[in-house]
Amino acid sequence: MAKAANDHMLTSRLLLLVLLALGMAAISGCASTSKITESPLELESAPGLSWWRVKFRMEWPEGEDPDFSYHTLLADQAVRPVIEQYGSAMPLWRFHRRARRDGAGHQFSFIYYADDKTHESVKQSVTSDPIGQTLSDRGILLSDSPHPGTRAG
Repeated sequence: MAKAANDHMLTSRLLLLVLLALGMAAISGCASTSKITESPLELESAPGLSWWRVKFRMEWPEGEDPDFSYHTLLADQAVRPVIEQYGSAMPLWRFHRRARRDGAGHQFSFIYYADDKTHESVKQSVTSDPIGQTLSDRGILLSDSPHPGTRAG
């Protein structure tokens, strides 16, 4: 009986060592010694396209840390549907998050490269999204949020 327990313990340890070795091999295989080179993004000249920003300003009580979880909620519920619907007309887009005790405060921005017509559609979609209204009603988004229509430069 003791021999069976001892054999089981040895088998378990051996399995653990094999899995650990495989894990280390997998991790070390991800390391790369090649040099990464950067090259500027070259866009075809696209007349009529501009950078635009939809900015959400959040309440940030003094003495508290900013709550960045609302950024994910806004990205998923208010912005994702816009990207899904108008993404082909926005060749580039990104998110920007910030929180600093200054005039701009705590913000989440959706920045995108589009023509005026697409911008108007994006602005309408984002400003009419119910999640923004819900967060405003709860005092999380400030009254001037979202602030669409700003040319990002």
